[in-house]
Amino acid sequence: MVDIMEGTLEIVEACNGFYLYGYSPDTGTTFLGMLGDGVDSLFSDPDYDPNEDYDLPEAYGFNII
Repeated sequence: MVDIMEGTLEIVEACNGFYLYGYSPDTGTTFLGMLGDGVDSLFSDPDYDPNEDYDLPEAYGFNII
């Protein structure tokens, strides 16, 4: 499991979907996974912050440090 620094999660939109990235002290900016169905609905909420979504570490297999 990769360690990701708290507060560094970021969602990046690409032509074929949305990707989750975070910053690891070991590897720098790290790809954590492609976000699945329903992601478009996340962006209808302007206050959504992936750093406050406490299910992401378990779902994508990383630790917050």
